Amino acid sequence: YSGRDFTAGEKVYEYWQENWPFVSDSGDPISIDLVLACPEGKNDLPEGTLFHLDPKEIAAAKDKRDKVLFSGWSMLIEHSCEPNLIVGGKGESDYDNWRSTYATKDIRQGEKLTADYNCILWDRTESQNAAYCTCGSEKCVGAKKGFKYLSRNEQEERKLWGVTHMRDKGVSPQIGDALSSHVREHLRRMGDDVMSSSSSSSSSSSSSDDDSSSDDESSSDA
Repeated sequence: YSGRDFTAGEKVYEYWQENWPFVSDSGDPISIDLVLACPEGKNDLPEGTLFHLDPKEIAAAKDKRDKVLFSGWSMLIEHSCEPNLIVGGKGESDYDNWRSTYATKDIRQGEKLTADYNCILWDRTESQNAAYCTCGSEKCVGAKKGFKYLSRNEQEERKLWGVTHMRDKGVSPQIGDALSSHVREHLRRMGDDVMSSSSSSSSSSSSSDDDSSSDDESSSDA
């Protein structure tokens, strides 16, 4: 939960991520039980809190090479089809272990912090809870299977997340900032370059504005 108020576009927190450290003899990620030690802050969970961490079930991200990553953020963040956080952005290097989260809209103190699992992973069908979603948002898509399984309209909407939420706050995020580098890499392999889409959208918008201006001038001259 949020410890204070945040405005859209503001950095909410930073966290460290690394390769999933718990693997089988064959090198596959395995689940673990984690017990929290003494809390350091007033908002920390109490000592002895137990977490069962399964990389298939939590928001464990993957890098561009599909390697599972581990972080404190992925242990705790809950899913929503209309989240108030996006992770990182194209400005952050995939080789940097420090990542940041940003508010997609104004967040009030005490509000639950959420992210869209469908924007973090390309394919979550190995998860036991992937086939359903109970987030309760008005834009719920009914599942958390991953970006691959969203409809075209749902995918295009998520490319614009952050942009549509933050623009009126004077923040200028780029198209695709709400998608993880893992998802963007899969789109690139399919020939769908988010950056190219961003440029095309901007060009189309400028062209449309120019046409509108020309029409207005012609109408005025008439």
